Amino acid sequence: MKKAKLSLFLIFFSVALFSQQPKKLYTPNGTLYHSGTNNIGVNEDKPAAALHVKESDNSSTALQIDIVNQLLPGNGANYTHPEFAFKINSYVSDQPGLAQLASIDAKGVMRLGYFGYGSENLRVNHSLGVYAGSSNNISLQYSGSGSFPELVWKTANNKNFRFKSATTSAIPLTLSPSGKVGINTEDFSGDHDLYVNGSVYLKGDSPETHTMYIEGSSIAEEFILSPKSE
Repeated sequence: MKKAKLSLFLIFFSVALFSQQPKKLYTPNGTLYHSGTNNIGVNEDKPAAALHVKESDNSSTALQIDIVNQLLPGNGANYTHPEFAFKINSYVSDQPGLAQLASIDAKGVMRLGYFGYGSENLRVNHSLGVYAGSSNNISLQYSGSGSFPELVWKTANNKNFRFKSATTSAIPLTLSPSGKVGINTEDFSGDHDLYVNGSVYLKGDSPETHTMYIEGSSIAEEFILSPKSE
């Protein structure tokens, strides 16, 4: 009887002792902390989210997800793998149905608000924006009743939109906010719509139509006409 009472005492003492210790789970490569609520932290003893991962080593990775392509037995070269490596869903409590917000599938395709099929590695629903502050941004979007594709840009000082070569740093094409187009130039000094620095070559494939049609007057310092070869 004394042994039974002693055993019960040790059990209750152990439970009381460990219940007062910080809730920790030890992993082979570090410590997994539990905040006392529903939050879990890796290398973080005060996790601020449901899962809080902190890594400060330059040679390490804070979070890694490995997709395992597993050979199916008896099927030759057929493999199976998870459909998604990462997915974020949104739902309303006590209501059926999920809204998928973002995902990365097993092939590396990233989707943001769009879960249809396509050939692009990045698929975005609605618009895609690149921001350099609230006053400077570029947006690729659809708008209008016919869902017209648009590239929209806004700058604080009414800057031009440039197409720049990463190889030569040249700017072969420029669009101004007022609708002017520059080829190899941004010198929009007059009231014209097209500015070209260099020669222009116009070629028509059909003898039934004109290569260039001007509705209005034109000014030229020199015209050189060459006979048409038969």
